[in-house]
Amino acid sequence: MDSKVSLESRLNFEKVISSISSRFVGNINLDNAINLSFQELGQLSQANRVSLFLFNDDKDIIENTHELCADGITSQIKNLQKVDANNIGLKTV
Repeated sequence: MDSKVSLESRLNFEKVISSISSRFVGNINLDNAINLSFQELGQLSQANRVSLFLFNDDKDIIENTHELCADGITSQIKNLQKVDANNIGLKTV
């Protein structure tokens, strides 16, 4: 029974990755593609929050550009702007 659950889980994972990958091909609305992908990732992983951070050109400041929160989870996107990457332990090259 475990191998059947494992196989179904793997198949579901591959379907989600395929769906996300195809969403970023061609002439796209990037924000929409990210948000739809976050919904799928959140459901797949049963995550409370899915976030995307962008480094500035100097790679020392990060900003939370996109966030998806499960019901009952407070958004932190407004609090995670212009964060010094070094203060949170991110080492960049």
